[in-house]
Amino acid sequence: MNWPASAFRLTATLCFSAAFLLTTSCDDPNDIRVLLPEEGSATTDYSEFKAPVATILQDSLETLKADNFLVGRISDAALGTTTARSFLNLQVNMPADSLPAKFSGTVLDSTVMVMSFDQVYGSATQAVRFDVSALQQRLDDRSSYNANTSVPVGQVISANVAGSLNRTRRERQRIASTVTTDTATAVVTVQDRRVRLALSRPGQTPALLGGVFSSLQSETFTQTQLDALWKGIAVAPTSNFTGTVVGFNRANDLRVVFYYHDATTPKKWRSYSVYFGSPPRSASEAATSINLNAPRYFTQITSDLSAAGPFARLTNGSAAVTSAEAGSITYVQEGVGFGTRLDIPAGLKALKDRKDIAINRAELIVPVKPFANALFPLPRRLYLYEANANNQVLQTLTNNFRTDRVVLGDSIGGQGQRVEAQARFYDLGSNNKYYSVLITNYVQNYIYTQTDATRPATLILSPTLRTLPTLTLNRAVLDADNITLRVYYSKLR
Repeated sequence: MNWPASAFRLTATLCFSAAFLLTTSCDDPNDIRVLLPEEGSATTDYSEFKAPVATILQDSLETLKADNFLVGRISDAALGTTTARSFLNLQVNMPADSLPAKFSGTVLDSTVMVMSFDQVYGSATQAVRFDVSALQQRLDDRSSYNANTSVPVGQVISANVAGSLNRTRRERQRIASTVTTDTATAVVTVQDRRVRLALSRPGQTPALLGGVFSSLQSETFTQTQLDALWKGIAVAPTSNFTGTVVGFNRANDLRVVFYYHDATTPKKWRSYSVYFGSPPRSASEAATSINLNAPRYFTQITSDLSAAGPFARLTNGSAAVTSAEAGSITYVQEGVGFGTRLDIPAGLKALKDRKDIAINRAELIVPVKPFANALFPLPRRLYLYEANANNQVLQTLTNNFRTDRVVLGDSIGGQGQRVEAQARFYDLGSNNKYYSVLITNYVQNYIYTQTDATRPATLILSPTLRTLPTLTLNRAVLDADNITLRVYYSKLR
């Protein structure tokens, strides 16, 4: 394997133990730029820990009000079929003077569901086919929803409705002159990153939508009236649709548009929108940032692993598939919940029992398996959690709240506190992609101060940080045989 630039050139001697592969070396401390109080009184060594590795499936991943919601279905030979469904509340946000009640003789022409997207997994050329249904109850403001949550769905509003992912549109843009400082405008063709689902057409209006439009004839249409008629929306891939999962961005255009005309101007289309994302600040202004008061929604993500070989047994969090069973690879994936279990703490016990060393540096290096992941983008970062023997993330009590025990890195945040260790992605060519993170402070604490009762049984490497509102299906296939923790230490004389 080609080590990254952060891995130092040291001559190594190999020796083995039952739990891990250990490599040690002696070198001049000046060669690795370690500052010691008295260089003559110490030598600098390093140890490499290559721990047993396995793929696990985490559950209860947070998807409520994430930056995206996902809809679709996609299959791959390695990890089976993933299905994403989304459930969304509705919100009245347009001003009263835009209601159809302001006009006489209004007639509903069509109803279109508009969803802006910024992620496509799988095919972007085929049309997506979704079923749009009504919720039986609104998503409750006091309830918790995650990727494993199910909610009751009511009547189908529109089944097997198609939407295109490769539409284009014309828009006017400013173009800077290459000669002067002047700018001009020109009409250009750009990709239209919005899916439009026709929920009703002239003469084909579902009763629910017809009832909502009738209520829009009231000049005092309120959220209470909408909730009584339409509890919310469920969007799911049609049963025979597969090959694409789409990520819709909540900060952009997300609404149901009622297009209508009135008796006085029958050739002029008018519209009224009901929102299920972040509404714009006015009827004509597009949303530019996430609105924390936007309607609630979440994504349900299910995985059918029945055809995924040894991974079929990952039906609960305590199960694991070793790298030996999976061909010397392991997986991490956002959204679905795949994580990599690292039994590195077992290897650190050898250093814990040493009383004559001082830890100078600890670096976790996680190589990506070349040419093993064509379907999903690679996560930009990975995180480490402390877990018990059943792969359950340990928690700690902080300010009367239970929080996950995430491994902290060596960097300091703006408030003077340590922040989560982030294994950042490095791309040095098709055969040399890897994640790397310094966890010197964590290893020092593990060896010097942490008690046996509080030490974790294992670590979980995950692309998901539960405190961040992100949701993707990004996946990495890791080279399990070469995941290495390098610990540099001084041997005191």
